[in-house]
Amino acid sequence: MKLLDNIAQLATCRAEGGQAEIHPIADAALVWQGDTIRWVGPRAELPAEFHGAERVDGGGGLVVPGLVDCHTHLLFGGWRDEEFEQRIQGRSYLEIAAAGGGIARTMRLTRAAGDDELFGRGRDFLQAMAALGVTTVECKSGTASTASTSCGCSGSTAGWRGPSRSGWSAPSSGPTWCRRSTATAGSSMSDC
Repeated sequence: MKLLDNIAQLATCRAEGGQAEIHPIADAALVWQGDTIRWVGPRAELPAEFHGAERVDGGGGLVVPGLVDCHTHLLFGGWRDEEFEQRIQGRSYLEIAAAGGGIARTMRLTRAAGDDELFGRGRDFLQAMAALGVTTVECKSGTASTASTSCGCSGSTAGWRGPSRSGWSAPSSGPTWCRRSTATAGSSMSDC
């Protein structure tokens, strides 16, 4: 069991109130065991049963619930940063697509990419997202445009174990033609 203390402020998501209400707790502490939060509240009110927990110093920082990315096309070929620059400069999406860019280009590059390439990119994206506080990612396939290619694309993540302290969560089931299309970040995905 671990105790995170020396938290300047801890934001919670309590059932009462709207989503915009963060219910802050000043000078807070948080106790967890495995992947279960056992207690959260003001440090001065820490129950005696948790006084012996292994202490982790929060450094006087802010603690917030993990961020959830609920719609990510994680595995794709290519990169479209130059297209965003063109859009900023006034070029229309139709002009970019007519010149061979847009989603059609991404689909071509995704189909051409091997599983190892897609896996490596996806793993790197997940690690970068985790470093920014994203704890859950719902991965979407479909960038390749066909059911078989999308399944293969999603299948590239089979057996992932990610950069999480508590491991990855179990996947939710996706469409019947491709059960791998929806999952929590890096989970061990269902069979296609």
